[in-house]
Amino acid sequence: MDQGYLTIKEYAKLTGLSESTVRRRIKMGRISAVQAEGTRGPQYLIKGEELNRTAATADLVRADRSLSLDQLAVVMFNALRSSLAEYDLALIDKLDNQAATIEAILAANNQALIDKLVNQANEIKQLQEKLGDPQREQMMLEKIDKQALEIQALHNRLNNQGLIDEINRQAGEIRNLHVELYRIRKLLDGEVQKQENSSWWSKFKK
Repeated sequence: MDQGYLTIKEYAKLTGLSESTVRRRIKMGRISAVQAEGTRGPQYLIKGEELNRTAATADLVRADRSLSLDQLAVVMFNALRSSLAEYDLALIDKLDNQAATIEAILAANNQALIDKLVNQANEIKQLQEKLGDPQREQMMLEKIDKQALEIQALHNRLNNQGLIDEINRQAGEIRNLHVELYRIRKLLDGEVQKQENSSWWSKFKK
């Protein structure tokens, strides 16, 4: 702790949250923090007041017997909405990471193909410079045929099963995340609808 500030690790330990959850909440603006230079580079520092505010909110939820139905409904609704927002951010991070992985795999394979084509173009140029008799022309034709087969093999490698399996695996993870996100949203929509249909919730909204 430094002059009323907490590191992410200290804040997470005191509140019982994970460090990744604390970072997400900072990015979302739900936790006030400043960036400062640390021993290992830039880091977030959280104001001590944030710890008091978090503790006060936790105490409010734990003391649910003293809450009215209206107040408890608001707390529940805000908690659901907060969880959904964090899940959205986690999903975006996951999709970004998967997209970067796929792009890196494709870039590596494409670079190998480009390098191969450049080398083959140089070899063909050298053969063309040696043209002059039928034997050398035949050698060039055989070389071109061989290189065409090598190019086809490289294209096949770009579509090899390992790459396909990796993309399919990541696509499956993305589908599962979307299903889970849809399920949470349905639960949230159902909760909101129940609250809106209740008479005391209608009075509270007015």
